[in-house]
Amino acid sequence: MGNKNSTQSSDRNRLDEDIKQLEDILKAKKSAQQFVQFLSPGTLFSETSTQAVTDLKDLAFVCKEAKKINARHGASPYGFKFVDGNGKALSGTYYITGKVLKYDDIVESDTTSILRSNMKCNGWAFVVENSNSYRTTREFDVDDSVIGWDGVEVVSGNDPALKSYRKAFDTRCKNYYGGGISDNKEF
Repeated sequence: MGNKNSTQSSDRNRLDEDIKQLEDILKAKKSAQQFVQFLSPGTLFSETSTQAVTDLKDLAFVCKEAKKINARHGASPYGFKFVDGNGKALSGTYYITGKVLKYDDIVESDTTSILRSNMKCNGWAFVVENSNSYRTTREFDVDDSVIGWDGVEVVSGNDPALKSYRKAFDTRCKNYYGGGISDNKEF
C-alpha cells in the first residue's frame, strides 16, 4: 500500500513538472510574438530585417543587435520599431542617432528644395537625418524618438515644443492647401 501512494505522489510530481514546462513554453511563445524590425537604407523603400524580442523596453540590447545587422550594400540600420506577429506596429520608429530638423530651419536651396516640397505637401513638420551608414532622411512623427547607441532617448517626437510646432505647421498646411494650390500663396 505504501508503494502505491509513493508511486502516485511521484506521478503527480512529474505531472506538475510537465504542466509547469508547458506553461513556460506557452509563456515563451506568447512573449515571442513581439519582434523588432530593423530599418536600413534601401533604394526606394527601407530594407527590413526582423527578430523576436521579449522586452520592448530594453533599447540598449536592441541597439547592440542593430550593430550586428549588415544589410544590402553594407548598410547598417538607421532605426527600428517594434511589431507584433502580424507586422502591426507596436511603437513609433526609434532612430539610432540622428538630427531632427524642422521645416523652417531647412534653408531653401537647390539641394533642399525637393525635401522642403515633400515636407510641405505631406504635412511633415519634422524630419530626422541619420548617417549611420548611408545618409537617410525620414519623417519624424509624434511617436518617434532619436536614441543614442546606448538606447537612451535624445529627442522625443512627443516633446511639448515639437508638438506645439507640429500643430502650428499643420494649421499652415491646411490654410495653404485648404483653398486649392496656388503659387501666389505664402506658406
